[in-house]
Amino acid sequence: MLLDHECYKRIKPVPNVRHVLPILDRITWKDSGNECAIVSDPKVPLQRQFMMLLMRLGLGGRNGRMFLRKLPARMGIPPHVDDWIDPALNLRRFHVPLITHPDIIMRWPDDNQEVHLEAGWLWEVRVDRMHEVVHNADIDRIHIQIDQLDATI
Repeated sequence: MLLDHECYKRIKPVPNVRHVLPILDRITWKDSGNECAIVSDPKVPLQRQFMMLLMRLGLGGRNGRMFLRKLPARMGIPPHVDDWIDPALNLRRFHVPLITHPDIIMRWPDDNQEVHLEAGWLWEVRVDRMHEVVHNADIDRIHIQIDQLDATI
């Protein structure tokens, strides 16, 4: 769990992340302002591989939602707060970066913190404070984003 002064934490390596890379070209992406593909819906093809990866992470609690988020080259996410999340839910946001680049930075401008979320690691990030993604790379950034309820990790 993040401490009050923390905006992110690198938790642990995700050793089996290479197994999902070959299937990324078979994903159906939906434009949501920044593209995403829901993978916690049983009707979505390939969701089994992602659900197995989720179970191996050992987050505890229960999954609220999990999806792949693709930010096209040089497309960032403007500063915002995810104020739609009810604090009583005890929802925590995790990322598993699959494809990224050091020139892609997650920032918390009001907290004067920033980090490149390195691929192959499980990260927890704070979304209840102003945050943004600055994307200065010529590649698509692809992360697994997990909203976990009552996580125990």
